[in-house]
Amino acid sequence: MNYQSTQKLKSSHGITLIALVITIILLLILSGVAIYHLTNDNGLLKKATKSADLHEKEKNKEQIKLLQAEADTFVYTSQLNLQDLNYTESTRRLPNPDRGFYYPAIIVGNSTGFDYSQVNNAISDALNTNRTLVHLRINISKLSGRANGNGDLNLSDADIADLNSAFDLLRKNKLKAIVRVAYDYDGETNKEPYTLSAILKHIEQFKTIFETNKDIITVVEAGFIGQWGEMHDSDYANPKDINEILKALLKTVPDTITVNARTLTMYRNLFGSDPIRENTAYDGSGASRLGMFNDGYLGSESDLGTYYNREEDLKFLESHANYTFFGGEAVAPNNPYNDIENAQVEMFRTHTTYLNYIWNNEITQVKWGNSIYNGPNSIYKGQTAQKYIEDHLGYRFVLKKSKISPNVKQGEKLAISINIENTGFGNVINEKKVKLMLKNPEMIYVTDTNIDVRQWNSNETITKNIVFTIPNDINTGEWEIYLKIEDKENDQYVIQFANDETWNPYVNANYIGKFNVVKNENAKEVGLKQEYAGFEGDGTKDIILPDMNVQLDGKGDEWTKSYFVAEKDGIKVYYYEKDNFGYLYCTPINPDELKHALVKYGQQDENYSIAYTSGSWNGTWEITDITQTELYPWSSNATLKENIAESYSVQGEDGIEFQMKLSGLNPEKQYTKIKLELFATGYGPYPDVTIEFERK
Repeated sequence: MNYQSTQKLKSSHGITLIALVITIILLLILSGVAIYHLTNDNGLLKKATKSADLHEKEKNKEQIKLLQAEADTFVYTSQLNLQDLNYTESTRRLPNPDRGFYYPAIIVGNSTGFDYSQVNNAISDALNTNRTLVHLRINISKLSGRANGNGDLNLSDADIADLNSAFDLLRKNKLKAIVRVAYDYDGETNKEPYTLSAILKHIEQFKTIFETNKDIITVVEAGFIGQWGEMHDSDYANPKDINEILKALLKTVPDTITVNARTLTMYRNLFGSDPIRENTAYDGSGASRLGMFNDGYLGSESDLGTYYNREEDLKFLESHANYTFFGGEAVAPNNPYNDIENAQVEMFRTHTTYLNYIWNNEITQVKWGNSIYNGPNSIYKGQTAQKYIEDHLGYRFVLKKSKISPNVKQGEKLAISINIENTGFGNVINEKKVKLMLKNPEMIYVTDTNIDVRQWNSNETITKNIVFTIPNDINTGEWEIYLKIEDKENDQYVIQFANDETWNPYVNANYIGKFNVVKNENAKEVGLKQEYAGFEGDGTKDIILPDMNVQLDGKGDEWTKSYFVAEKDGIKVYYYEKDNFGYLYCTPINPDELKHALVKYGQQDENYSIAYTSGSWNGTWEITDITQTELYPWSSNATLKENIAESYSVQGEDGIEFQMKLSGLNPEKQYTKIKLELFATGYGPYPDVTIEFERK
């Protein structure tokens, strides 16, 4: 056979083989077989066939091919089931973090420290209106020699303690802060120190405050100079000095937090004319962390001097504000820029995330409150402009579709495909953690995912395909599936989907559907073993706490388990372990008044500790009758009598955490037995719950 005929034969065989492959693929598609590729990166699913649902951009094609080339392949022999959920956007006001209308509170320095009484008023306003942001305006004029007439001062220990206490008030009420420090909040000029070096030193002194409270700081506005800290009308309002102030702030503020300058000109003077784009977002550079606050928002052609060229600056923000915060104060009510017809368009272009609700109230409350929204979002047609704007400041995630494997054998792979639309003006800016939860009436499994919700872009719908190996020893039967989106720094702050009937306040997560676990006779006998001594029906249960070291990386045998312990008069007690600590959750009757009580038990460096945290509730809790068989002196003010803490009572406002620590325990002792009685006072009534547990 000559060379030409050989090549023809090879070509013919190749064509036949290709035709056969295409035929098989078509048959699989027609018969409902879904083929997936499982990546090695925490189980993220990618479809093998090209699909518009993936919403991947053309420039990412090479990366997708690489992931597929490295992936293991498996085949589902049936289609995923579409879940019976309401996929329409709700008009509920959601208490989601890092977005929305804010309430301002001025903290004023005095001779003994800082007066933060206004913070309580802002907290009350926020809680009463289901909002989550407070604008902390820290007046440090007392530190400026030009303002106090005596010379420049440093922050004292009392100053720092007072400022941290102000942040603590927000933390205890599950609110977050926009922070601006300035020498003037009275509209006066040149109250800054006489030297730039003194200002830079004051910025440096805030490092410990920013670091201590980074879990509840949404963004830091640059401030420091000018009237109201707006960086104008000051001897230092020049490019050279502003550059030094911004560089000092970017160095002082933790790198997980964005700093906002007053204008884009300030950004360009420091980092050039290019905005941040996807390939440079979150790279840790100063440019990627410098956003903008606009306190002349929608006020004129230039927004009262904010924009050098409005159209050019809006084009800049269309990219840049996808990855940095943008917000401010609406002003000048009698102009067309803040008419709802114009404002709604520009809010999407600038990705507006936060606005002052108080100033200017003639716009935010009167003008927008009396205007009717008639834009493209059909769900909000006929609502007030204020309602539409408030709900869509920042991100707003709507579950549009959820499909799940209907039946999965123990120890095998669970596939999930969800479509999420971000109907908000902006994106998530601060990094979040996304966890997948499996729940039945008696147990909860939790595992981490590698989903980054910062990539769920405004005005887009994305598809997330996820696969996990479920545990080998998971109970058979029906299981619910939840996605929990929480702050990386503080898991108190969670994101709700804008769907009706998907939010579960008991687990602080979004319900996305259910599936059925089928017995697998071949599943390996691995997993975490638990034994319980029996429930006597009076709310008391002996719990044996085993030693466990559970990793959270998405693998099937490394889920965190949460066990049902006891139930009394509607209160359910769950136990779970993480990082060698055991936790007891008490779930309430009414989730709107009380999220959960938490009792923490563990061992670290031969020290045992028990902690209690109240839920979202205006009443108080008490812990009494704490006994231990091998009790050493408490490192607290408990009253001891014959080695029994006869009465140890702790009370406080919502969210306060109380700890009782036992130091110097004999490491040779084999067990510690503790009995807790939890009972509620205040609103209610709620039944008492007694929990007794021991470590062996």
